[in-house]
Amino acid sequence: MPDPAGREKWAQTQIGVTAEALVLSRGTNPEIIREDAPGIIITRGVQDDPVEIYTKGAAVGMPVMRTPDAHIVAKVL
Repeated sequence: MPDPAGREKWAQTQIGVTAEALVLSRGTNPEIIREDAPGIIITRGVQDDPVEIYTKGAAVGMPVMRTPDAHIVAKVL
């Protein structure tokens, strides 16, 4: 269904590659392919002594406006 306001014409969210995805793309266990390195990544870890199970999430995203100068309203005194 198309967006009636046409928001995709004004801006979008750009997703980048996280540092965690870069590390996993260089590793072997677990491993992800560099081209598939995501902007959102969730990993789980286990440590035996002391017992610890953790989940880590990381994301890189930024809103980008196509024509930012068209969105600025300024009052000059």
